Amino acid sequence: MVGECVIGMDHFGFSISGAGAEFFVAKESWLHKLPDGVSWTQGALVEPFSCGYYATVRADNLDGSDTVLVYGAGPIGLGTIAASVAKGARVIVAEPSADRVAIAQRLGADVSVDPTADSFLDEVLDLTAGVGASVVFEASGKPQAMASALETAAFRARLVYIGIDVGGSAQAKMGMFQSKELQARGIIGSPGVWPQTIEFLSRTGIDLSPLVTSSFPLVEADQAIQTVLDDKSQVKVHYVSEAS
Repeated sequence: MVGECVIGMDHFGFSISGAGAEFFVAKESWLHKLPDGVSWTQGALVEPFSCGYYATVRADNLDGSDTVLVYGAGPIGLGTIAASVAKGARVIVAEPSADRVAIAQRLGADVSVDPTADSFLDEVLDLTAGVGASVVFEASGKPQAMASALETAAFRARLVYIGIDVGGSAQAKMGMFQSKELQARGIIGSPGVWPQTIEFLSRTGIDLSPLVTSSFPLVEADQAIQTVLDDKSQVKVHYVSEAS
């Protein structure tokens, strides 16, 4: 089965019940000690950030020589932006929401473009001296963005598809894979990189707290869940206990 190969038979929240259950047993191998200097808030963001960090790892030698384009400024896209900035890249974010663009800029994104605008492709080309982005991360999960990534990519660019849409479709100029000599990879989750992710957070000093748009004490857990359901401007809503 594909699911077993990708996420395993004991991936909580996917193949088994998640931590939102009334009782939850964690295996020792799932537990990671936070280094000094990494806060509880940072620790709570390791999971989404690890996906963005893993995407930069799969982008092959991403560094300060790269111009990165990230489609989507949700939790995963924002984590990808933070990791790319920490690795020295110039980052362009493609996101229509002004609120999410503001968070992306707090994380170090250099400039933003609206992917829904008719001028989107021209703007990306203008920002990249006409050549496109050397690394493109698709984190929106929208088929149109997946197709658009081919057009915004530079010659021999590396494309990493993070957003998930199984079964969706969009017209795409597939010949660009050959004409541009593109390298594309699809990833799911962040297999095996949690220790590296935590060390990366510790050493770079990335502040992921802008991703937390609301916090609630545990006694207001119901209100926190309702906020997620009702307010689509939220990025990450956290429970906060006295222990944290």
